[in-house]
Amino acid sequence: MGVQAGAFFGLAWVWDHLARRAEAAGDTEAFRAAAERVVEYGRQARDLDTGREAFKQGMVVHGLAWLGREQETLEEIQRYLRTMEAAGKHPVYGKIAEALCLFGRREEALEYVQRGVAAVPLDAGKLRGLGGYCEVLDQPEEGAFWRARAEALRKTSGPQTQPWLAPD
Repeated sequence: MGVQAGAFFGLAWVWDHLARRAEAAGDTEAFRAAAERVVEYGRQARDLDTGREAFKQGMVVHGLAWLGREQETLEEIQRYLRTMEAAGKHPVYGKIAEALCLFGRREEALEYVQRGVAAVPLDAGKLRGLGGYCEVLDQPEEGAFWRARAEALRKTSGPQTQPWLAPD
């Protein structure tokens, strides 16, 4: 079932990309239709994912948030967190933060960004990504702090710390 889960995740990812493009273009009808597909394919990927991969398990959260389904999103976040805990894996906290931000829950969102940092403190790519999430959450100082930490870590840790990331 791993191949099928991956295929559905790929479809969800493509529709996620299309939803972002439609949103940027101001096409609300296309945006909603794409967001519905993100949820549909994300759920199929999640349900078939026997390896409990965090990125596959969390795809539904953002799609539901885009659709404005707050209660369903909150329930999906809790399901996702329980699944990842049971599997002994770290969730993609940034996706949770983005979803919460869409509902105006900025303080909670920032807490999830900080959980992400605590979960993987020595990963330059994750730290840099958290800097980006902080920007989305209107926390530019916090974002600059995490990007600076990521750059310092990249410089001191050498090639094992995601060398493909170019410096800012």
